[in-house]
Amino acid sequence: MIDRPAEDVWKFLSEPSNWTKKDPDALEAKLTSEGPVAVGSTGLIRYPKQTLSIRFIEYDPNTKIITVEFTSGHIKGTKTTYRMQSIDKKTKLTRTDELNFSGIHKLQGQFIARRMMKTVENELNNTQRIMESQS
Repeated sequence: MIDRPAEDVWKFLSEPSNWTKKDPDALEAKLTSEGPVAVGSTGLIRYPKQTLSIRFIEYDPNTKIITVEFTSGHIKGTKTTYRMQSIDKKTKLTRTDELNFSGIHKLQGQFIARRMMKTVENELNNTQRIMESQS
């Protein structure tokens, strides 16, 4: 739960350049397609050891849902969804991941998934901290 309206959380998460704030491992996040974010928009997230391409496959400001699919790297085909739900002037933020590993990473899937859970927890906590510090 984030003590901010869902619209504020939506604005923060729907701007890829903010993703480096919520994910301290990310060095850069940006759109690579023209225009504002929409279904079909593409982008990249650069980490110290790799750069991953993404495509927005769901982007709905009315229902506050964002889904990106990774289109490169060892997690190609993985989908990450953020859902924002208003509850008494607060926002319930939920992240779900449909993991897809390729190559040698298929063998390490469970280990990577456990490590990702900690990363996701940190991301959600960072988002909460950032959003609540803006009030």
